[in-house]
Amino acid sequence: MLDLARLNHLLNSHYVGHRLAAAHVQELIEGLAHTATEDDQATAAPYPGAADDLALAWAAAGQAPLAIQQFERDMLSPVLGILQRRGFTEALASDALQESRIMLLVGDERTPPRLFGYRGRGPLRAYVRTLVLRQTLKSVRREASVERILEQIVSQPHHDAELESMRRHYGAMLNHTMRAAWTMLPPHDRFMLGLAFEQKWSTHQIAAACNIHRATAARRLASARAALITATRDSLQRSLGVSGNTLDSILRLFTTSVQTQFLDDVAVTPPDR
Repeated sequence: MLDLARLNHLLNSHYVGHRLAAAHVQELIEGLAHTATEDDQATAAPYPGAADDLALAWAAAGQAPLAIQQFERDMLSPVLGILQRRGFTEALASDALQESRIMLLVGDERTPPRLFGYRGRGPLRAYVRTLVLRQTLKSVRREASVERILEQIVSQPHHDAELESMRRHYGAMLNHTMRAAWTMLPPHDRFMLGLAFEQKWSTHQIAAACNIHRATAARRLASARAALITATRDSLQRSLGVSGNTLDSILRLFTTSVQTQFLDDVAVTPPDR
């Protein structure tokens, strides 16, 4: 049976500073009882440490500083090593961990933080590990999708004669260089660009997911896009030894593509007034 006295004590006295209203906490507790009446009692019953884990989960989702710090240290950070031992690259694991962090602690405009969905049926650590692993597998599929988009950019013929000539001569090199530049971007830049580039999220959606202002999201998207182009340009210059004008012409294969023009539209979305 869930130790409600301990749960309430931890929320009221230990994890101070959370933003959960008493009515919301009561709703969450009633949700646990409702689930238990619908499901098999053997699987619905909370495990012995449920009160501690539920308090941590709810307080972290309620933005209590101590709870977030503890959740990061005890629940999220250890998963990075687990993912790498399973063969995922550090970059991919870091991306997935960042996405999971947002899903668990922040949510978005349509979905509340996933930590509110934790029911205390098993250790919170296992719940988090399972969610992050699933998100990592989704990231693998998305990385493949982004790579396909990059390949499409340089494989589609251009009506512009100059661009078509550049595509025929330098398309394969540009594709290889851009994919390498993508992997060198910081995890958060790849995460934000991926949301806009592959999932076609608006600035407003990205800002909500990252818990930042729309103007900040637009600036970071523009900065990440510029970093991708700069890294690609520098690598091409080292590899090909061509002039600046030729480099600019090659990069027009990317900057004039439909996919990149969408990024331009996202990055310049005006902030809320």
